[in-house]
Amino acid sequence: MAVAALVISILALAVASVSALFSKRQTSVAERREAVDAGRRHDERTPSFTGDIESVNDGEWYRLWLRLTSTEELAHLQIDITESNGVTFATGQDGVIANGPSLHAESVGGLVSDQAIAWRVQLPENRPQSIRLRVHAYTTDDNWPVPVLVEIPPSLADSVW
Repeated sequence: MAVAALVISILALAVASVSALFSKRQTSVAERREAVDAGRRHDERTPSFTGDIESVNDGEWYRLWLRLTSTEELAHLQIDITESNGVTFATGQDGVIANGPSLHAESVGGLVSDQAIAWRVQLPENRPQSIRLRVHAYTTDDNWPVPVLVEIPPSLADSVW
């Protein structure tokens, strides 16, 4: 009888050990799946933008427009001109930070779908065809670095008309 009880106890211990290993493996698989799903949700929510340069007062000054084209509501933006080709944010406007060679601006408030925000920019005489922006977009619980290419319209002097 004691031998039977010992055998049953050993079998119960083996079953419990296998069950614990299986449970640990299932937890690990679930954690990996959750991490993959979180990464996919993050990528799916990545905001998208369009950028335009607007001539004001017949080219006396220019405005950079950044429009949110996706549906994710944003709480805050930071914009860096990464390839400026001589284009700079004009100083003396809300959110523009003079930071050495870095060209940086921040939004004063949030942004919703199809809403645009603008900054005054200065274009050089030898106007480039485009500039590259890195937009750091923030919601209340997530953030994304988003590259944006902005085409610059030719100057009136370069026009064929």
